Amino acid sequence: MKSAMLKKQHREARSFVAFPDVEKGTSPSPSPHKYLNPIVFMCVLAIVLTIPLIYIRQFANQSSDFSSATATPTPTPIILMPDEGVKGNYAVSQPGKITGPRITKVTFDPLDVKLGQPITISAKVFSLVPVSKVSGTLQQDLNSTPLTFTQTATEPDTGNTVWTATTTLSDTVLYRYILDISATDSNGTSTIQIAPRS
Repeated sequence: MKSAMLKKQHREARSFVAFPDVEKGTSPSPSPHKYLNPIVFMCVLAIVLTIPLIYIRQFANQSSDFSSATATPTPTPIILMPDEGVKGNYAVSQPGKITGPRITKVTFDPLDVKLGQPITISAKVFSLVPVSKVSGTLQQDLNSTPLTFTQTATEPDTGNTVWTATTTLSDTVLYRYILDISATDSNGTSTIQIAPRS
């Protein structure tokens, strides 16, 4: 009988430990660990998502800097050196005996012209008789542009006339930049070639 009562009390004690008494109408206070784990998870998730965004933004900035940089052509083109502001002047020496006018000077304005920019080319021509025509061709990297010159100045005391043509560059002149120019009078035609780059 005593043994049975002890067993019963032992079961009640174990039952008491396993299931604490809770007042009716109240709920047990939640464990702080239930809220701690989600907070830690959210912090870790935010860090994991932020790191790739930092790298993406850095890569985008580098790409933007790279695209805005001016690429250097290869091989490096010959450097052009203007001698009068942006102009380049070329003195011309022709053989002693020629037929037609003598072209004595050619000016490129500007000398270091770029694709899509206008360029004015002037030629000083000497002749004892009236010059009837000056024409030329500007050779560029991949194409050529015909030039029609008009007389823009006269030097009566020297027999020189100045002829000018203006065009917009339709191609680059990084490696081929050659002017062929001819002048004609009643005695004939003379032709020269000037090559800032060739």
